[in-house]
Amino acid sequence: MGFLKEHSFFIAQIIGFCAMAMAIISYQQRKRKHILTFQLICAALWALHFLTLGNMTACVVNGLSAVRCVVYFCKEKQKWAQHIVWPCLFFVASIAAGVLTWESAWSLLPMCGMMISTVGLWQNNPKVLRLQSLPVSVVWLVYDTVFQSYAGVCNEIFLIISVCLALYRLDYKKK
Repeated sequence: MGFLKEHSFFIAQIIGFCAMAMAIISYQQRKRKHILTFQLICAALWALHFLTLGNMTACVVNGLSAVRCVVYFCKEKQKWAQHIVWPCLFFVASIAAGVLTWESAWSLLPMCGMMISTVGLWQNNPKVLRLQSLPVSVVWLVYDTVFQSYAGVCNEIFLIISVCLALYRLDYKKK
């Protein structure tokens, strides 16, 4: 246990860089279900990253995000997952997560990021999925900077670049 405690910051960054790889790959996918699959892995890794750093709001919000990905993935084929109650439930759950794990006013950032992405990921259009990630990345970039999530800072910078490239390559180049 001593090794983990002494090296938890370093371990958190490694986990974060693995999450970053999944995030970048996710927005290069053509199909919504593939985007969501990589987002699920990414969210689980970010939850572990923030747990290791001791940031409970970000940990819980990312855990919720992983659950949300599973529900949204099922939306295409499962009638139960198509109900509008799901984005509403995840929207309210993000607020509850922020309130219940309140660390400081900075807790508003992951909460807001989750709320924006909840609405964006509910959409069926992959272009909308990519577009909604830009304001979410800005919110997380600020949070990651404040809480020394260097993997998170790199993630958001690379994600913004990746999303812009994907928007050009997959959504605008054709036109």
